[in-house]
This record gives sequence, C-alpha cells and structure tokens, in this order.
Amino acid sequence: MTTILDALQNAQCNLETLGRLGAKSHPIFLVALDQLSNAIKALENGKAPNDVLQERLFGDVETEPMPDHKP
Repeated sequence: MTTILDALQNAQCNLETLGRLGAKSHPIFLVALDQLSNAIKALENGKAPNDVLQERLFGDVETEPMPDHKP
C-alpha cells in the first residue's frame, strides 16, 4: 500500500538522488524540489490537500495549518 504522502516522499527521495548526480545545478530543479518539500511538510503538519500554501508569488509559504483548521 502506498499513500499519496508516501508517493510524494518517494518522489522527493528520487529527486534528491538526481540532485546528487548533478541535477542540483539547474535552478528549475532546485525550485521544484523546494516546492515538493514544502508540500510534504504541509501535509505532514496536518494541512489538507486543498489548503492554500502560498497566497501570491514570492509570498510566505505557510506549511503549518491555520489555527481554526481541523484536519
């Protein structure tokens, strides 16, 4: 059995391996890995898949659930 969170964590592990093989020098790779890491952290912290992670481009990334959010 693989959960959605498991699949995302597996993708993160695979991307980190690619990074060690040289992909980390590409800026788009670094942005994608950072986005994936933020999404995983948000889910691990109890945010729902449809919760807002970032209000606007270059805004703060909120990986913690809102105080009134009930998972």
